[in-house]
Amino acid sequence: MRIIIQLDDKIELSVLHDSIKLSNLINCMELEEGAIIPIPNIDISTFTNIIEYCKHYSNKNPQLIDNTKINESDNIYSRICNQWDIDFIKLLSFDEVSKLVMGALFLDIESLILLGTFHMAILLKDLTTNEIRQRLQIENDFNTEEEHFLQNTIQNCCNDE
Repeated sequence: MRIIIQLDDKIELSVLHDSIKLSNLINCMELEEGAIIPIPNIDISTFTNIIEYCKHYSNKNPQLIDNTKINESDNIYSRICNQWDIDFIKLLSFDEVSKLVMGALFLDIESLILLGTFHMAILLKDLTTNEIRQRLQIENDFNTEEEHFLQNTIQNCCNDE
């Protein structure tokens, strides 16, 4: 069965229902052939990446990332289930992964949400607070006093351990 996906920029794409069956949002809908499903805030590039991921897993279920096996001495990507996932996510820029996660959240594709957020965490883990703010375009709304208070509080908490 084919469905029509209407993206944010009013582009309509005809896709096979099976090619997006990982989406819990799509699966919970009672759809007829040619049904139009509006998907706001997802551009064609992001949707193409989502479809590529879903098509790869159209005949098998993706394994979910097991965050309980975190060990700093490991190759951090060893917890991602297979080489295809690693190759897929590493080809994308940070901004593309961010959009991919937002699209996966909207479509409710759990395995893609986990893969994307895991990769983003890896990319952010060694950055300073200011570098993270820059990367995520977060404005620092603390004044100097508040900033010093937070730094002292965090330092005191670390010294108590």
